[in-house]
Amino acid sequence: RRMQERRSRTALTSGDVEPVADGGGSGHSIFAKVFLEVLRKNKGFLDGDSLFDKIKEPVALYADQTPRYGNIKKADQVINIQQGDFIFVPKRLQDVRLKKKKEVKKTGGRIDLSYLQRGGQGDKKIGQYIAHGNGTVTDTKTGLMWKRCSEGLSGDNCEHGKAEEYTYDDAVKRFKHVAYAGYSDWRLPTIDELRTLVYCSNGTSQQDAWDKGCNKDYSSDGLEIPTINQQAFPNTFLDWAYWSGSPLAYYSDSAWSVYFNFGYSGVGSRSNDYAVRLVRGGQ
Repeated sequence: RRMQERRSRTALTSGDVEPVADGGGSGHSIFAKVFLEVLRKNKGFLDGDSLFDKIKEPVALYADQTPRYGNIKKADQVINIQQGDFIFVPKRLQDVRLKKKKEVKKTGGRIDLSYLQRGGQGDKKIGQYIAHGNGTVTDTKTGLMWKRCSEGLSGDNCEHGKAEEYTYDDAVKRFKHVAYAGYSDWRLPTIDELRTLVYCSNGTSQQDAWDKGCNKDYSSDGLEIPTINQQAFPNTFLDWAYWSGSPLAYYSDSAWSVYFNFGYSGVGSRSNDYAVRLVRGGQ
C-alpha cells in the first residue's frame, strides 16, 4: 500500500549497451519473452525488484545480455525518502481489490491487502519479518530489507564462513552501495535502524533495552541469546558488537554500535573491530 502511493523513478532494461538479442519466439526478443512469461505465471503481488530477480538469470543464460534495474539518475528522486516501485498484480486479484474497496466505503474501515503475497519463491513469514529465498529479510514494520547473514557468512542458516570484523572507518568506506541479491544500494544501518533488530525474550521493551540491555544487570538469566529473531537472522555474531553507520557527534574517534549478546547499544572506539549487517531502504 505504501509503495503504490509513491512515485517510482526506476528503469528495467534488457541490458546495458549490448544489442537486444532476438530469437525469443513469436516475434519477441529473449528479454521480452522472459518478461511476459514471468507476468503470466505471477499469481500474487510482484514488485519491480522481484520481477528483476526472476528475469535476469534466464535472460543472461540465453542471451549475451544482463538485464539491469535501478534508479534513473537526475529523475526527480527525493533523497533519503523511500520511493515507490512498479507493482504487477494479476487481473483476478485486482477485481478482488476493487470489491474490497467497495466494502471499505460501506464499513469505513481500512483496506485489507493481506491477500497480496510478496513476489518471489521461497518467501517465509517469521514473526514481523518476511525471509526471502535470496538471503534477504524484509521487516514488515519498518519496511527495511536486511541481509540475513552477517558479512563473511553465507548459507541458508548463515552456517558457512566466519563473521568478518572491521574498524568503523573501514566499514564506512567498504559498505557503500554494495551489490547483493539484485540490489545495489546496500549500506551500513543507522543506529536507530540497527536498534530495531533488538528482541528481548523476557519482554523488555526495545526502548529500555537500548540503554540498559534486556537485563539491567547484563546477565543472561531467563534470556534467549542472541537478542534478535534467531530464525530471521541465524548465527548472529556474539563476540563483540555490530557497527552502525552513525558516528558520535561530540567525539570524532567514536561511533554507535549494538551488542546482541544482551541487546543494548553503546559507543565504541572507531579502532575497534566489530561485525557488520547490511540494510537497504529507509533513512
